[in-house]
Amino acid sequence: MNILLVDDDTELCQIIREFLEKRNHTVTAVTNGLKALLYLDDKIDLLISDIQMPGISGIELLRTTRERFPKLPVILITAHSSFDTPIAALRNQAYDYLQKPVQLKELLEIINRINTFRANHQT
Repeated sequence: MNILLVDDDTELCQIIREFLEKRNHTVTAVTNGLKALLYLDDKIDLLISDIQMPGISGIELLRTTRERFPKLPVILITAHSSFDTPIAALRNQAYDYLQKPVQLKELLEIINRINTFRANHQT
């Protein structure tokens, strides 16, 4: 998969990027939502974004993504969870939502579900 990873935590980005690249995914990592918009195109298979970032938030990035690429799966991650955060993610059609610290095994399971769904629903 071609994955766009967005998080202002550069250390976390590096960890996730290396983990996914070892599993044969191509990962483009950027540090904010505005940069992500520059890379967001029809070649991206999955967007993984932090919610709390400078500039535009992950929820705002999700909304823009839905307008431009309504079927692109989006996984949101955050360290700052409240009751409203997962609700906002789901209302804006995020595929899934993870809390930090991100469990890499759980992230991989979600990605595998997305891959399985895509393989079973391609026309």
